Amino acid sequence: MSLKVLISGAGIGGLALAQSLRRSGIAFEVFERDAAIDSRAQGYRIRMEVDGDAALRTCLAPDLFDLYQATSSIPAVPPSAALNEKLEVIYRFPAPDADAPPSNTHVSVNRHTLRQILLAGLEGTVRFGHAVISAQQHDDFVSLVFADGALATGDLLVAADGINSPLRRQFLPDAEIRDLGMTCIYGRAPLPRELVSALPVALHAGFTPILGPHRRTMGIGSFRKHEPFAASAARIAPRVALDPIDDYMMWILVAPDADVAQSAHDPGALHQTARQFTQDWHPALREIIDRADAAVTFSVPIRTSERIAPWPSSRVTFLGDSIHAMTPAGGIGANTAFRDAALLSYLLEHVAAGTISLAQAVQSYETEMRDYAFAAVERSLAGARHLYRLTPPNSAGA
Repeated sequence: MSLKVLISGAGIGGLALAQSLRRSGIAFEVFERDAAIDSRAQGYRIRMEVDGDAALRTCLAPDLFDLYQATSSIPAVPPSAALNEKLEVIYRFPAPDADAPPSNTHVSVNRHTLRQILLAGLEGTVRFGHAVISAQQHDDFVSLVFADGALATGDLLVAADGINSPLRRQFLPDAEIRDLGMTCIYGRAPLPRELVSALPVALHAGFTPILGPHRRTMGIGSFRKHEPFAASAARIAPRVALDPIDDYMMWILVAPDADVAQSAHDPGALHQTARQFTQDWHPALREIIDRADAAVTFSVPIRTSERIAPWPSSRVTFLGDSIHAMTPAGGIGANTAFRDAALLSYLLEHVAAGTISLAQAVQSYETEMRDYAFAAVERSLAGARHLYRLTPPNSAGA
């Protein structure tokens, strides 16, 4: 059957879905509120897991998937321990479950680069500067309403518009997002050879957690290229233009909201706050923050979604943070969004082939997505409670 999908949000989850629909010959349009791909800070490196990698393999054309892998970081061994602010071992992580999927290395991608790859070939179908405010369902179509009053219509609307999704608030008002009382400051420091060689061995692993005093937790992970991105693109997918990215060390610093509140919207003030918080920490940690580009420092409140009971399936469905937002702990969110995109696209292929109805596809997607996605939310929250030392519910202690 003929099928047109509307996607609200051109983040990495919505674009992965668009790429997969394009491969399947299913019509779609993507609408993004931001004016351009780089309108605001959205993070730096993304840790990739087996599930996320497998999902991207199904979503992307072969050359784009190969380019995504070629522009991934040089693998690092996963961290084996949590450290304190003096870089002393606090506790060691348990050995991986023998039955778990094999994962002997820690691989990450640069978020902006991946988004450029995900936009490749979508010219004319991604509309920037289109802020979605609501949608209306009809018997045989759905209409999307923009801030300027314009409309778009299609057979299915996928809300991939993030944790502040207006579509979730409209269609699933009982789906709660809970603020956890902590703020995450994100920073990025250049990683020249002399810094690499000077860093303690403990900081050369994957994203290493450092638990300091006053419930302040730092995380550090490097991004190191195999080769210049222009060379990767020229060799694998000449149709894709990638911005150059120097090697860098990404760091986060998580602290109670009250500690960060006065500087939360000022990059320079956030950078100074991070320096102040770590002034008595190990010199290597202070150097990483001192070297950071203050202008690209930003903060995000740490929130999580609540598991929601099944809802009646309709012509509006949800993908990624719009329905299952989770904490940064474990780097699970992006991988889960890619899994959503691969699953939904697979089912929509069967709709287009006439083997199942659109209603059956949406119901199957939502049933399976709720199962794995909210398990991931709970896994991420458990990690955050441990690493960020969240205040337990109904507790005044810290």
